[in-house]
Amino acid sequence: MQFKNFLDSLPDATLWAGKRFYQRHDVHLNDFYYWDISGPGAGVENIDVGVGKLSFAVTRNTEQGGAYGWNYNPITKKWESTRDLDKDVYNDVFDVRLADLEVNKNGKLEIGLDYGNSHTKNHASRVEGASKNGYMLTLEHTQGEFFGGFNKFTVQYATDAMTSWSTGHSQGGSNTNKGHMLRLINQGVVAPSDKVEVMYALIYEKTDLDNHQGKTWYSAGVRPMYKWTDTMSTLVEVGYDRIKDQQTGLKN
Repeated sequence: MQFKNFLDSLPDATLWAGKRFYQRHDVHLNDFYYWDISGPGAGVENIDVGVGKLSFAVTRNTEQGGAYGWNYNPITKKWESTRDLDKDVYNDVFDVRLADLEVNKNGKLEIGLDYGNSHTKNHASRVEGASKNGYMLTLEHTQGEFFGGFNKFTVQYATDAMTSWSTGHSQGGSNTNKGHMLRLINQGVVAPSDKVEVMYALIYEKTDLDNHQGKTWYSAGVRPMYKWTDTMSTLVEVGYDRIKDQQTGLKN
């Protein structure tokens, strides 16, 4: 459900509620969504604040089996744990973004902060040592008119509950994700001629966890395309990926 131009004072803003894909950012070459809080929620987006467009949103994702509850036994007159029964943990993500900041000719900056916080229902408790919450900060610069295409450079930093998916979704019921994540992405498209286009992507992602179960991911890819006609083209894709284990230092 969406309401555009719902206030005269906010002519370009949209008020929304429901389940939707929300302002997803991806590396098309890798089919990798690195900023995606999609799900049920509500928010207001594209508020013109003069220097850019401001958006607020709250979404929720459910984490199965991350909690346990307590039941009162009237016979023993004691509270008894239901640790053997999986209960859900509910993660709310609060998202704030300021986009379309003009920082140079044909260049725009977007800044985003996502805070994930978990909670339970019916007197349930999270597993011992659960991360409970975390945040993710995103800075993204998009350069237009870049050799006939564009270049996009992204920096992301996440902590604790936001390191599991590393996309903006939170997993506060887990006790294995305490730590931090740093991600650098450079991607884009260049068009040397009307017949030739080249898509490229470079990704560096390092996740350091307190339990030493993190990893470092390196990825590089290029996809040149030649247009034979307006309706036919040929593409070739070459890529390289490598994972380094935090605990052992071994690479795949």
